[in-house]
Amino acid sequence: MNSKPNFKVVDFHVHITDFRMVKPHIQDVFKKFQNFSFDFLLNLMKNPSKFVEFLDENWVEKVCLINYV
Repeated sequence: MNSKPNFKVVDFHVHITDFRMVKPHIQDVFKKFQNFSFDFLLNLMKNPSKFVEFLDENWVEKVCLINYV
C-alpha cells in the first residue's frame, strides 16, 4: 500500500510455524504455491522484529497467530 488506509486492518488468521519442524516434501509444496520468496518468509519467522516491520509496512495493526506446535 502506498498510503495508510482510513480504517484499521486486523488479520485474525496468520499461520506461523518453525519451518525447521516441517517435513521437506511439505516445504517443497509450500515453496511452489506461496506469494513470497521462501527466504523472505524464513527471515520473518526467525526475526520477530522483521515480522512486525512487515506488518507495519502493510498497515496491519493487529494479528491473531495460529501455531501448530
